[in-house]
Amino acid sequence: MAEPDEAPTSRQGYKGTTQAESSLDSFDEASLITLAPTAQNQFHAYVTPMIAHSPSLRSAISFMAACHLSVLKDDPSLLHIATQHQTDAVSSLCKTIDTESPLVSLAIIMMLQITDRLFTTNSGVNHLEGAKVIIDRAGPKTWDCDAGTFLLSVCSYHDAVVSVSRRTPPILGLGGDIPYLEAMKPMHGLKIMWATIGQISSMCSQDKALLDSQGAVIEIALRTLDTYASREGDVGHTIHAYKEAAYIYLHRVWHNVGSPHPGTLRHASDCLNHLSQVPVSSPLVSAHPWPLWTAACETIDKKLRDLVRKRVRAMYEVRHLPSLLRLEQDIEDVWNIKDQERTSTGIDKVDCVQAILSIRQRGADLA
Repeated sequence: MAEPDEAPTSRQGYKGTTQAESSLDSFDEASLITLAPTAQNQFHAYVTPMIAHSPSLRSAISFMAACHLSVLKDDPSLLHIATQHQTDAVSSLCKTIDTESPLVSLAIIMMLQITDRLFTTNSGVNHLEGAKVIIDRAGPKTWDCDAGTFLLSVCSYHDAVVSVSRRTPPILGLGGDIPYLEAMKPMHGLKIMWATIGQISSMCSQDKALLDSQGAVIEIALRTLDTYASREGDVGHTIHAYKEAAYIYLHRVWHNVGSPHPGTLRHASDCLNHLSQVPVSSPLVSAHPWPLWTAACETIDKKLRDLVRKRVRAMYEVRHLPSLLRLEQDIEDVWNIKDQERTSTGIDKVDCVQAILSIRQRGADLA
């Protein structure tokens, strides 16, 4: 990543009029938000070619870049520029959404969604609802291409984590069977995990009579993920971590069981140990906040809590994303609440997401 004072180079068709507009080259935002563990950055491969043809997409990317630049330069004044780019992106999208390519429109909406989750607490806009309209209206054939497949993968991830932070069913409900790019084949197991997380979130609004049958189905499904979790390296550790976190989430929603239950503590420990095996420089770490949060909130071991603190701090030092600072504070707040609960009652019935909703009046930062 280039230093902030280096002169950025312009992309063809993307001649920024502000420092923020050129900062995709200076700071390479795409390297921070991709999830694919491949040499080719998928955002560069499929989103960058759209920039020259869409002022709205250019503004959406500049919105993200200006937000990040304000953090890297510790310059809050850049947030004014960011807001202007955000306004331009939304205004332009509203004017062209009926004539713009659905691929480009979805790319714009997901850039706004990602920026909202990483740099702000909550804009009050439900970007995923907009994504759903575009996906449904365009029809399945539109997405039967590499760019479409990639964008749906990004949507499925954000749909899953938002469902957790709001304890509501997924908005898009894309499931785990959406196609995947050959270069992203290792991600197939993660797509199945995201779909499973969404299924667990859907249990939050189900009638109690249905919980047992649905919970049992999901538990069996988690056991069948061993094939994907057996992968080695960063992908294998990430899928293992998701699997352990999913067990924790399932039993919290299904039975309201958490620490100090031995099963929960075991899953939390295994999850954190798998996450710690993935270098913080890995692109897959972009997908780690949810399992990290889920396991961290349930651990009561001092050494593991220290591991969590060091891990989140290391993730921030690489990415400098405000969402990670909020994640760190949210975890500390949940620990304090849950420790007090166990001290006074001997048990833990605290749902960590509900705790943050109560304290912060927002969902936990899990993206």
